[in-house]
Amino acid sequence: MNEEKFTYGDIVYHEKVYNYAEPLKVIGIIEDELCLEGDFSGGTHNVVQRDWMPIKGTSKIENFSLKKRAKELAKELVGDEKHKELAEIILKLTNNIKI
Repeated sequence: MNEEKFTYGDIVYHEKVYNYAEPLKVIGIIEDELCLEGDFSGGTHNVVQRDWMPIKGTSKIENFSLKKRAKELAKELVGDEKHKELAEIILKLTNNIKI
């Protein structure tokens, strides 16, 4: 995963909260954890909760895991003439994802 620095107020995504799909706000920082605020409810709408989560597994990139997998697949397709254009587009769209 990318080595990212987090600051108060950052909007982040965590692998343990809907697999990087739910935006969470950083409201606290200690050595290896972030206090995140957002909807952890799993179905209840407009709920604001807070929890300490490990920094490992946190990204500023929404849907990080899906984008990472797309980039991995695109790298496999680069040599395939039939899918070369698609692979190049995916690689350009995911250039901020390190694998």
